[in-house]
Amino acid sequence: MVWDTTAPLNDGSDIETENDKIHDNWAALETTLDVDHFGVSDPVSTSDGEHRQVTLNELGSKPDVNGRRGFLYTKNDDTNTELFYEDASANEIQITKEGALYGNSLVPVAWMFVEADGTGHGKNLVASVVSTRVRHFTFSGYTPQDANYAVITATTGDEAISYSYEKTTAGFNVANRNENVELNLVVYSNPLI
Repeated sequence: MVWDTTAPLNDGSDIETENDKIHDNWAALETTLDVDHFGVSDPVSTSDGEHRQVTLNELGSKPDVNGRRGFLYTKNDDTNTELFYEDASANEIQITKEGALYGNSLVPVAWMFVEADGTGHGKNLVASVVSTRVRHFTFSGYTPQDANYAVITATTGDEAISYSYEKTTAGFNVANRNENVELNLVVYSNPLI
């Protein structure tokens, strides 16, 4: 039985003959409200109407923006059902990813120590020499979403000035002020930057 907005009929029928329809309607309403709420099938005066949990069916795509509203919803990101938020300007923010928070903090996803000769060892990166001042790094085992990630390098002494550029989901370059320097490089994932 589902909730029926037309029952009981307003056709002059005797309320007694419509009693079963009324009971069916209340039962359908109780079943629906009982999914997430206290106080329906298990009345507890201190928590009536409160939520047990919030159940969000997975959407096929983000909601259409309609006025000054925000939307909290779930959507499949090709792997799992994940939690998203969309603001009134249609900016979509992914909140979870593969069982963890996503995008609200910098999370190290790759690192490498590179010798002055360009050889290195680390996690999820492969280094190659472009020139005496430039190293090229490619991702191995990790692909950042839409090339949104921060690259932080640290070298020794006066050689500590370096910067990354040409970032893609495949890799990036790091240029150094001085020639043939060692790099301590960490890649942080953050889709909001």
